Formats: sequence, C-alpha cells, structure tokens
Amino acid sequence: MLRMLAFAAVGALMAPRFAEEPEAMVFGAVIGAIAGVVLLAPLRWLLWLVNAKVRKEHGYSGIRKAVGAGFATFVPFAFLAVVAEIGFGWDALTPFAMAGLMAGAGAAGLEVARLGGHRILNLVIGVACGFGLSIVWTMVMVMVQEAHAFG
Repeated sequence: MLRMLAFAAVGALMAPRFAEEPEAMVFGAVIGAIAGVVLLAPLRWLLWLVNAKVRKEHGYSGIRKAVGAGFATFVPFAFLAVVAEIGFGWDALTPFAMAGLMAGAGAAGLEVARLGGHRILNLVIGVACGFGLSIVWTMVMVMVQEAHAFG
C-alpha cells in the first residue's frame, strides 16, 4: 500500500507538467498508482521466467511479493521528491524518480535471489529493468517538454 502511495505521489507531482488544472494532480495520482502496478509486470515476469527453483517453491505470488518488497525502496525517493518539490520548490522529481526506479528494481532482483534465485542474474535483470524504466521516464519527460514548447 505504501509503495502504491509513493507511485501516486510521483504521478501527482508529474501531473502539473502536463496540465495546469488542479484536478490534474488527482488524475496524475491515479495514473501513478496504476503505473506502479503495470510497469512492474515485465520485471515480475522476467524474474519468474529465469528462476525455476523459486517458481516451483514459491510460485508467482512469491515473486510478486519479493518484487513488491524490493520496490519498498522507492518510497523514500518519492518522499524526498515530495519534500523537494513542495517544500523547497525545487524541480527535483526526475532525479528522485529515476534513482528510486533503479534502486527499487535492483532491490527487487535481490529479493527474488533471497528466495533462492540466481543472485547475479536477478541483480542484472533488476538493474536492466530499472534502467529501462528510467528510459521510459526520460522519454515521457521529453514528450512533455516538447508539448509545452509547441503548445
């Protein structure tokens, strides 16, 4: 639940970059919470695919819980983004979000390894997925900047 709130907070902070209406933050929070579930699906699927031992012993739900536990590391980054953006007026959402995605994905891989999976492989998959999520974040932010430049 806390992880979903963190993704919702990041979504709410990102919304004003798309639209200036106050309701946009609510919509952004909903989209952020949904994205927190949807964007982790490829990571869960890849970790499930390469960890036959964990899959047999814990099933998909074990991997889902491990990925969720790993992404608990996203929460402090989201909190820091909220403090920086609202408390200090800094434009710090992107660095905190990207660092949180990388840390969360790496930690998710390690959590699956803790269940008996391949340590190095899970870490590499986690970091690669975190890097992919960071690239997606960057592409979205570039699209937002271009839309505002031409809009």
